[in-house]
Amino acid sequence: MRALGWRNWLLAAQLGATQITPVYGKDMQFSVLLRGADLGQSLVVQVDPEDKLVLDAGVYDLGGKDLVILAEKATVQGEVLIRAFDPTSTPVVPEKELPKVPDTPPTTVGYVAGCSRSRHGTGCAGIGGTTGLIGGVGKAGATSGTIVVDIGIIDRGADSLLKIVAVGQKGAKGGRGEQGGQGATGQTGDDAGEAPGCETAGQGGMGGPGGQRGSGGIGGTGGDGGEVRLSQVLLDAYKARENWLEISVAGGSGGDPGDPGQRGLGGFPGARGSGSRTCIQHPTSEADDGPLGPDSAAATPPSASGGMGQIGGLQR
Repeated sequence: MRALGWRNWLLAAQLGATQITPVYGKDMQFSVLLRGADLGQSLVVQVDPEDKLVLDAGVYDLGGKDLVILAEKATVQGEVLIRAFDPTSTPVVPEKELPKVPDTPPTTVGYVAGCSRSRHGTGCAGIGGTTGLIGGVGKAGATSGTIVVDIGIIDRGADSLLKIVAVGQKGAKGGRGEQGGQGATGQTGDDAGEAPGCETAGQGGMGGPGGQRGSGGIGGTGGDGGEVRLSQVLLDAYKARENWLEISVAGGSGGDPGDPGQRGLGGFPGARGSGSRTCIQHPTSEADDGPLGPDSAAATPPSASGGMGQIGGLQR
């Protein structure tokens, strides 16, 4: 073990490992070592100085945990992707913490403005329902863990590629929007006059249209990118932009917007006035229900991405 090894063990402990149990192997593959490297919130992989760590091809999701890799010698075989999160993963939100759909707004009461009618006339139409409220904001994505790669000498095949992706987790989807409010009930029609053979009760007003569906909630903010700490040989390769090494510490993308709410129901028709319904000069049919609310919703504001992480050398 190089003299700097103990410093890195201390660093691993600072990253949250509750106990330090080295994982040894003779020229062992990284895929094998990683399976036995879980120390709770940290993953620690170390090989003896005389052995070589084989970073074998594959995709290694860390689930947001910290990772420490300690090896005197290593080789990269094929395309190796070490990433904080699967890019499709989002926070697991317990049922009780899911963004709640706002309560359905109360039924609107009132009649269209400027409505005029004569005696024995039809009632005024009800006013439209209110627009549903926007859904709840999604849960923010988790921050990437810290990734420490302390390798003294590294070689690789001609087509090998090492990708270290400490990108924050994507935010959770926003909540469903509220249903539009129900339209107001139409006004009751006028009563018939004293001459039932000639006068008919007025028809009730048409129900008001339902309210517009509420917009889906804003997606959760993406998690912040993590910190990547590299040994000098890797840091030099990164700064030189050598094509076998790629590192990303971007913030996670914002969550998807929630689904819009349902269309508001149309209001009920107003009641016909009392009295005769036989006079042909006046309509005898009943008023209609109001139409459903618009089959559209206002655009949901975009969600925010997480902040950038950092790339640097090891702290000696």
